[in-house]
Amino acid sequence: KKAAIEFYNVLITDKKRVPAENGGKEKTGKKEKPVDKKQSEAAARQEKETQAEDLIKQGNQSLLRKKYAEADESFKNAAELAQSNEKKYRALRGRAMASKMLGQGEAECAFGKAMLEFASNDGEKANAYEAMGNGYENLQGYFDAVNAYQKASELYKAAGNTEMAWTTQVSCSKVMRRGLNDYVGASQSIGRAWEIVDKSTMEEGAKRDIKWMLCLEYADNCRLAGDRYGQLNWNREAVKYNPDWKQNAMMIERELKTQGVI
Repeated sequence: KKAAIEFYNVLITDKKRVPAENGGKEKTGKKEKPVDKKQSEAAARQEKETQAEDLIKQGNQSLLRKKYAEADESFKNAAELAQSNEKKYRALRGRAMASKMLGQGEAECAFGKAMLEFASNDGEKANAYEAMGNGYENLQGYFDAVNAYQKASELYKAAGNTEMAWTTQVSCSKVMRRGLNDYVGASQSIGRAWEIVDKSTMEEGAKRDIKWMLCLEYADNCRLAGDRYGQLNWNREAVKYNPDWKQNAMMIERELKTQGVI
């Protein structure tokens, strides 16, 4: 009888034990809730997205501190972690900006092209083409730079970004006259910039300031083309929009007369 009781006690104890594969822990009798794979994957993606956002912010701060190589590394890591197109685009744009400041034209072109894949609107596409224009200009690929800047200007205009629309036309004109010696084409680009400004809704004071600058772009184009009278006339025209430029215009006139070119 005693032996039977001991056997019964051992049997009861064994039933309460958890097999070795369960780590020797006692069962509670409750069923463990199965892990939701989709929820787990979503949480992991969100964590990476959050890390990417933090890295993008770090990259922007490094750009402000002029730590361009450091910024590029942050944006690179952000691009690898980013899950959404929005974060991927911002990381690539950051890399394009860092490449520009580092003088890496080939890299800037590559990042500009990559940005197009994730761009969601005309403004973002314009940024991509502008990056490509900067990169091509750095590489002295002037024809490609002109095409990229023109496309960027059109997209900026479509997006309602007047400032960047006329600015990229000016960038285009500089490449034309300084890289391609295409003074006619450069003049046409300045004319498009003038038209964009003239038809915009910006305040008149801002328009005058920009038109003064565009007069000087025309003057520089004439100078490079050997058109001294055009150079002088556009400097005189600039005075209409900025009276403070009068002394400069007079000085240029004296220099041209001294040189005997007018």
